[in-house]
Amino acid sequence: MDSHTRKSKSWLTALCLLLGIQPGLNQEVMVTFARVASEVTLKCETNSAIESLKWEKENNIILQLQNINKPVLKGQSELAKKRSHINLQQINQRNCSMRIKELKISDAGLYMSTANSKEARRVQLVLFEMTSPDSKALLVSDNLELLLEANPATISQDVSITCKNPRDTVKGTWKISQDQNLAQKLHVKDLQLEDNGDWRCKISTVKASLELPYKVTVAGLLTHESGPAMLFSRNNDTVLLPFLFNFNIRDSTTSFPKVTSGGLYRSDGPSELGQKKTTLTVSQDGVCWSNACGQRPPMVSASDLSYRLPGVQFDDAGWYTLLVGFTHKELKKTFHLSVLRVAASPKGPVAPESRVNLVCEVSNHSNETVLRWTQVNGSLADTQEEMGAGTFRITLQMFPQRFGLWQCSLYKGEKLLQTADYELVEKRNSALFGWWVWAAGGALALALLLVIVCAVVCVARSRLLRRRARRVAWLKKHRTCQCNDRLNKPLNP
Repeated sequence: MDSHTRKSKSWLTALCLLLGIQPGLNQEVMVTFARVASEVTLKCETNSAIESLKWEKENNIILQLQNINKPVLKGQSELAKKRSHINLQQINQRNCSMRIKELKISDAGLYMSTANSKEARRVQLVLFEMTSPDSKALLVSDNLELLLEANPATISQDVSITCKNPRDTVKGTWKISQDQNLAQKLHVKDLQLEDNGDWRCKISTVKASLELPYKVTVAGLLTHESGPAMLFSRNNDTVLLPFLFNFNIRDSTTSFPKVTSGGLYRSDGPSELGQKKTTLTVSQDGVCWSNACGQRPPMVSASDLSYRLPGVQFDDAGWYTLLVGFTHKELKKTFHLSVLRVAASPKGPVAPESRVNLVCEVSNHSNETVLRWTQVNGSLADTQEEMGAGTFRITLQMFPQRFGLWQCSLYKGEKLLQTADYELVEKRNSALFGWWVWAAGGALALALLLVIVCAVVCVARSRLLRRRARRVAWLKKHRTCQCNDRLNKPLNP
């Protein structure tokens, strides 16, 4: 540092002492932003030990410390008595900052601190508050209006405001030139479900900045993509149309919108609503589809309005739209149902060496979709496919290895969308089958005849043996009698 600079600083120091300004303190007004209902610290530091301290707001005393060993005196205002505070331990470290809690819009203004009877710091406190006339939840595609209130209403600096949603996406930016009214109406159009949650609006100038949090509630139907969602089914399957809300649509104790009506429609094209299939019944007891209210009690959670289509057929393919009415608008969600079916010509069992046509048909297709026939657990050589077709037909020359399960698959790129199976059953030879029937019948008849002959022979033999036994017994008896008679007869003289 040269001698000229040192002399300039010494003259500035002497001038500050003559004017009663403590050297080394920044006399520039510090601008501090804060939001209503929060707390703020008005910063103040000195280069020497603090013996006395006073904080004022527009010549009204807030806090006063006449001596470091004496208690802090407070002014008469509610701000001074209940919501202002200085830390005596930090004062010993030359920190003369003051903290204000539970800020009110009226707390804004110019604050001045005096340390050791010398002015230490001037702070301009600007308070902001973010509100909205839309106190209740908004529906998807509604517009949001935010009201920015400020005190003081103007400052001599350019102000920029940027608001972001929970996904950190910028939803709006505004510029306010210096000395223009800070109180503004901020408009955000076409809210979506991704906007539901805690927003952050940053207010900034060259010298100060503040982030205002604000909770935005957006209600609607959950969706994973823009436009109609695609559903793929096989013939005779049960399809679930998943209509899910991000809130309980029948809870009357919340600020969420209330459902007043609803219906499910089916059409053959995306541009029309089509024919109503069923009506949504809304009552104080719950929400249910009209064709199911008598089958089960009202749903426990009305956030789930999913609808089941049992036994879907090829003709059931089309566009299904849920239309739900609220007090001020309607919401809708559309699913495009595509059905896959398979068949064979001729039908039923197939004879070896014959030809069979396997047909795979999809109700909706595009140039990017692929139909592929594959034999399950078969050779890759039997895999055939075609791109961009609604119907895919293959002709097979049947031999034993080709009988079994065949599968038609619907692909879009590398993504498998749906499959359908068809089993080819081998047809038996009717002539050979008849010969086997006659042969089996003849063998059975011959066996039966042999059984009968054997039974007759056995019965006859048994009877013959019984006769012989009786005859032998009779002969033995009569021979004994004749012998006895001869022995007992006297001899002739």
